[in-house]
Order: sequence, then structure tokens, then C-alpha cells
Amino acid sequence: MLCLIPITTQAKKPLYEIGFAAGTGGVPDYPASDQSKNRSIALPTFLYRGEIFRQDRKGSRARLFKNDSIDIDLSFGAAFNANSKNNDAREGMEDLDWLIEIGPRVNYTIYKTDNSFVEFELPFRFVTSTNGQFTRERGQHITPQIDYRNKFHPYFSYSFSFKLNYGSEVLNDYFYQVEKKDVTAERESYNAKAGYVSNSTSGNLIFSKDDLFVIVGATYATYNNSSNKNSPLFKSENSTSLYIAFNYFFFKSKELVD
Repeated sequence: MLCLIPITTQAKKPLYEIGFAAGTGGVPDYPASDQSKNRSIALPTFLYRGEIFRQDRKGSRARLFKNDSIDIDLSFGAAFNANSKNNDAREGMEDLDWLIEIGPRVNYTIYKTDNSFVEFELPFRFVTSTNGQFTRERGQHITPQIDYRNKFHPYFSYSFSFKLNYGSEVLNDYFYQVEKKDVTAERESYNAKAGYVSNSTSGNLIFSKDDLFVIVGATYATYNNSSNKNSPLFKSENSTSLYIAFNYFFFKSKELVD
């Protein structure tokens, strides 16, 4: 998930901030799809620095435990939907709905200075799909990753991350299984299994000054060792996504926190 929250080194910060964010970029229809769509999104944003409930650079979360190096929280995530009639491999199949994820996450700070950090994250999330009317349980998602971020200028920083992606059988069924009713001359039946999905590397250049935050970045994902490489819906061994987004905060609380 693309994070639109800046990193700052202020001793005191507002308890909450309200803003507006927008972004655009190319996103594969699903993992290992050979077709992508340009997606754009605009939404109000809310940053909150509470002791337990927080919305910060790690996204929306409920912090359950924290010391100098370990932070355990309840985190959230989401993924775009995809219309099957616009995807050659899935034509005639059910659409892929929006995905919503929630679950515990362990964050371990490996290295930290005033201007940089290296951190390991291990989220374990339960996944639900929704079309706005109905929801359905879609299994579990595990995405261990390591992040590095460096603020090399008062207004500029850069970051790199490496992520592994694993899905339960139910979740991988959602992307790669082909039921008998969906079999065609070009698409044979396939029973998906749990396991490894992909790894991805991301790099970002970040501008942050006063109330404005801008990020430009790219993600390269590889699927060549996927547990479901033999699925007829597995169409590409790699994908590249480019994106740009901004967040502008127009209101800050008078109350400050450390």
C-alpha cells in the first residue's frame, strides 16, 4: 500500500491533522496479470498520533505494544478491484472485487538515526472482498518486508523496500483458481494452492515541506517462483508500476504530542 504520510523530526507534532490526497499510477489487474490499468484516486486524509489508535507513515493502525525497537499493532490495507470483461485471461469469469485487509503486525527497528532508519515489518492480515453490497472472506495474507529511509535534505528523502508476498489457499484461489464453469478452449481447469506469490522492490523520492507531501516512485515485482505458476491465469513473470501522489494538510490541531 502506498503511504501518503510524511516522516518528520519535530519534537512536538499536532495530535491530528486533516488533509486531502490524490495519486495516479499503473496497477496490474491482479498478481501475475499481463494487463495493467492506470488508476487514480482522490480522498480526504486524516493523520492522528494517539497512544493507541494512529494514522501515520505506517498507515491506519491500532498500536498494541511499543518499546525502543519493537512495535506491535493492528494494521489495515486495501487493493483495487478489476473488471474481468476488460482482462483477456479472466474474460467470462467473476469480477475481482475490492480487497480489505486487517490483522496484527510486528515492526522491528534494526537501525535508526535522526535522519534515517532500517525497519523489518511482519504483517499477518485477514482478507475480505467487497463489491459495495456483499462481502466474502478471502483467507490470509503474509507480507514480510524490510524498509530503508533516508532524509538527505531538509525537504527531500528517499526510501527503498523489499517485500515477500504469501497467500493462503483461499486467497490464492481468488486470483488463480479456474472452476469447471469457467473452463474454455484457452483456459483449462486449475486448483490453486497456498504459498509464495511474489517479491517486490520499491523505490521512492519524497518531498515534504510544511503541509505538503509529494511522493514519486516505482515498484518492480517478480512472480517467477509462484506456487501457482501453472495456472492459466498466471500470465506474466514480472510487472512494473510507476506512481505519483501528494498529500496536503490544511488543518492541524492546537494540541501537540511528542
